[in-house]
Amino acid sequence: MSEFKTPGNKTIEAYIEPSTAHVRIRLKEGGKLPEELSGVYTSMAIAELAINTYLLTNKEVQTEVAKKKEVKKEFIKDFVAEHKDD
Repeated sequence: MSEFKTPGNKTIEAYIEPSTAHVRIRLKEGGKLPEELSGVYTSMAIAELAINTYLLTNKEVQTEVAKKKEVKKEFIKDFVAEHKDD
């Protein structure tokens, strides 16, 4: 299996599906896989190429999404801390 990290610190991995012997891609931590990576591949090399292409072409979008999530987490943390005694 091959593993790749997204800017949002999620792990994308290619694996061989035992029932068909085709290669598939999934998020290791679970979640919805991007449409560009869904489907089956005939080799590990082609699946890895698809992952690398996805990561390179969507790097800015993924980085922006990761930043927004961090800002939201920080806001919630600060809000809870401010209203803890209410």
